Amino acid sequence: MLPPFLARLRLDAGADRRAIRSAYAREVKLIDQAIDPAGFQALRDAYEAALRWAGAPSLMVNELGTPTRRAPDRAHERATETGRLAFARLYQWAAPILQGMDPDRLQALERTLLRALDDEALINLTARAAFQDACVEMLVKGWQPGHEVLFEAATLAFRWEQDSTHLEQSGEQGFTLLLALQEQFIARRQRDFDVRKQHQILTRLRLGRDPEPHFLQRDIDHLRLMQSRLPNLLPIIADRAAIARWHRAWQAIDPGPPEDEDLHNPYRHKARRAAGPDHGHAGQAGEDGDLALLWRICQVIIVFYVIRWLFF
Repeated sequence: MLPPFLARLRLDAGADRRAIRSAYAREVKLIDQAIDPAGFQALRDAYEAALRWAGAPSLMVNELGTPTRRAPDRAHERATETGRLAFARLYQWAAPILQGMDPDRLQALERTLLRALDDEALINLTARAAFQDACVEMLVKGWQPGHEVLFEAATLAFRWEQDSTHLEQSGEQGFTLLLALQEQFIARRQRDFDVRKQHQILTRLRLGRDPEPHFLQRDIDHLRLMQSRLPNLLPIIADRAAIARWHRAWQAIDPGPPEDEDLHNPYRHKARRAAGPDHGHAGQAGEDGDLALLWRICQVIIVFYVIRWLFF
C-alpha cells in the first residue's frame, strides 16, 4: 500500500529525496497559502514525512500512514549547514556587485537572492530558514561595503516589509533588523532636506575618509540627530568606525558644552557656534541691538505718517 504522504505528492514508492523535493516544489505552486492554509499545512506535513521516510527507508509506516519515529537530528543539522553554506557562497560571489558602483546593483543583487531561493538545495524549509538567518546575521554584524544594498535587496527578496514572521522568530538579531526596517520606513517620510542631508552624510561615512573641519561644523549636529532617530538602522548602512572618527575629530575642535548647557539638545553646538565664544553676553547684546533697530523703524514710520497728515 502506498503511504498517504507519497500519494499527496503524486509519487510512487521508488521516489528518492530529489524526487520528493521536486514534487513539493511543483505542488506548492498550486496552493494559495492565504486562501487555503490548511491545504498548505497538509502538503508541508506530507513533504516532511516523505523526507523522513526517504532518509530511512527501513522505517515502518503505521496505520496513519506516517513514519513511526522521527528522523535523526543530523538531518536538521545537514539542512541548516546547507542553507548557511549557500548564503556564504552567494555572499562571496556577489562581492563585486556589493563593492561596485553600478546603479543597477540593487536589482542585480535581488535577482541573485531570488535565484538562490529557487535553487533545489533550498527547497528544504530548514535550509531556506538557515539561508535567511545567515543573511540577517551578516547585516546585524555591522556595515561592510555594499551592505546598504544587501539590506535593500534582502528586504525585497525575503519580503520582510510584507511578512515579518521570520524576523520575529529569529531572536535578538531578527528583532534588531525589524526595528531597523521600522526606522527606515520613518526616515523615508522625512522632509526632502533631511533626506538629502542624510544621503550626503552616509556617502561620506562609507568613503571612510577623515572628515574635514568645515564638513564637521556643518554636519555634526545632523549626524547626532541621525544616531538618535536611527539607532538600529545606522550601524547596518554606515561604518561604525567612521562615525566614531567623526566624533573624535569634533571633540578635538570643540571639547564640550558648559556644565549648565542642555546636553540633550542635538543642535547645541550650532547654537554655540552662532553665539560665539562668549555666547551669554553676546546673545544679550544681540537681543538689545535688535530691539533698538525695531524702535528706530517704528520712529521712521511714525514721522512719515505725521508729515503726511500735516502737509497732504
